[in-house]
Amino acid sequence: MEMKFAFFEYCMIVSLILYGMSALLVCFRAPRPGSWLVMTGLGVNVIALVSIGYIGGEWYFFPMLDELRLIPAIIAIFAFAVMGRGERRETMAIMGMLLLVTFIAVISQTDPPMPTIKSKSLFASLFFLSEAVSVALFLMAGALAVSTLLVHSSIRKPWNGPVLWGFLIFTLCQILGSLWAFIGWSYPFSWSPRHLVSASIWCFYGAAIHFCYIRMNTKLKALLIMIGIIPVVFMVYHHQIMELLGTKI
Repeated sequence: MEMKFAFFEYCMIVSLILYGMSALLVCFRAPRPGSWLVMTGLGVNVIALVSIGYIGGEWYFFPMLDELRLIPAIIAIFAFAVMGRGERRETMAIMGMLLLVTFIAVISQTDPPMPTIKSKSLFASLFFLSEAVSVALFLMAGALAVSTLLVHSSIRKPWNGPVLWGFLIFTLCQILGSLWAFIGWSYPFSWSPRHLVSASIWCFYGAAIHFCYIRMNTKLKALLIMIGIIPVVFMVYHHQIMELLGTKI
């Protein structure tokens, strides 16, 4: 087991190095080689995810879907797509978020959840996959909002797309999660802190979609989108945060 975690960590460190080199190439206005480094890093990242799913002589899809491990790979895919469009500022913002979440994945490695009858449900896999994709989109929206705040002459709102698609996928995630909870625990919702945070995130980005398309100062909109990072980070890292605070959840 320790050897497997060591292999995962080594692969993620290699991915982090490749992502960092790609970000440097983008800084020096060399997006084409940078995009190939991102794809190479993504390949190593996927190998790390596959290794985590191999438990007790069998391979399980469920462990690799944990947000902490999957989000870097998803953001890397979007980073590659943005590089192809030639949007340098957006690429730098997303690459910054990619480096951050990959670094956290390296230093926060924990034992993967052991497969159970409940986790083998198709709804469980679809729930965690859709949640990871939506969280990645929300984090990228926050990064793009930060870049907009730093560039005073910007009038564009590049976070609109990630917020809209993130909200749609997160809505699907809530439905899939309710179905999985009902099948596994006989109730679709519980008043736990994580479920409440998840519901608050849905409400926040539902409102964000509306204020993104009304007459409002662009900087203020960017600030509101940036604030959305806070509940998203708490939802993904709630166990680590509660452990740090000495509170069980």
